[in-house]
Amino acid sequence: MPDNIMSREPDSNQARTDADANRIEKARIRDAYARRTPHHDSYAAAIRPSREMIFRRHIQSNGLPSMDRLSLLEVGCGTGAEMKRMLELGVGPENLTGIELLEDRFESARAALPDACSVILGDAATVDLPDR
Repeated sequence: MPDNIMSREPDSNQARTDADANRIEKARIRDAYARRTPHHDSYAAAIRPSREMIFRRHIQSNGLPSMDRLSLLEVGCGTGAEMKRMLELGVGPENLTGIELLEDRFESARAALPDACSVILGDAATVDLPDR
């Protein structure tokens, strides 16, 4: 093969470099996320009613299923606070799934939510989700 044509063969060094880069990035995200407090700040609390109103309007105006049949996935569900709000808005617990990277927050979410809600400990980029 001429020197100026790149090989299409997988490069094990490149695969190792990619795996290292993914591992480093996952650790960076985990560390940054762990430094955040699990409670919403006052700004988030102040805008919550507007967010809920916009959410409801979006559901109604886009022909999506009714709230009790809507399936939602929350990536980075933390302690489950937003999932609890979705339950309060009428989303059925069997239709709520949350993914959480940090074990302590996963445990808090699991304890705070009904058993019918699915809460998964893992990396959203690699977790295997059930079909719904």
